[in-house]
Amino acid sequence: MLFGNGETRYDEDRTAQIAVESLRQRFDRLGVMEIGFGLDSKARSTWSMIVKTPGRVIGEQRLERLSHALKEAYRIARELE
Repeated sequence: MLFGNGETRYDEDRTAQIAVESLRQRFDRLGVMEIGFGLDSKARSTWSMIVKTPGRVIGEQRLERLSHALKEAYRIARELE
């Protein structure tokens, strides 16, 4: 499960939207399937994504690549603002 938390509503935060879309594209290439996506019900500034990894166990190296993908997605999103 992944979480993101912004200072503004997700639907108004272009950086968060771009980052999530970038994650979706990267996960697709890695064979990671998005099972669900949601926003907190009150402020709508926190998002969460539930993902399913391929049938094999994710090793430390693959987990590190996923972590890097998340950081890279936010870096790219900030540059596109």
